[in-house]
Amino acid sequence: ARQYYQQAIEMKPEMAIAHVQLGLLYERSGQIALAEMNFQKALKANTNALLSHFHYGMFLARSTNKRDEALAQAVILEEVRPVYAKMIREKVREHIDPLLTHL
Repeated sequence: ARQYYQQAIEMKPEMAIAHVQLGLLYERSGQIALAEMNFQKALKANTNALLSHFHYGMFLARSTNKRDEALAQAVILEEVRPVYAKMIREKVREHIDPLLTHL
């Protein structure tokens, strides 16, 4: 699958969804830096792509300690896709609550 997304990007670099899919593949394989780079490329390719903001926010909440950046993606989505914003906030909360129970 990775090669198909890379070919799509070569043919059409502004195709945000191909960058998002690569980001998800890299995240699943534990290549967090490559994942983040691809999510950022997706946003750069199309800052209005709501799914790019959603997947980047979820990635930040799941796989990094960048909770504030994840919440910033939720803020971007709040007006146009409140359900997406809520999902990001819940994912951030899931990762914070277990930490608080050990204090």
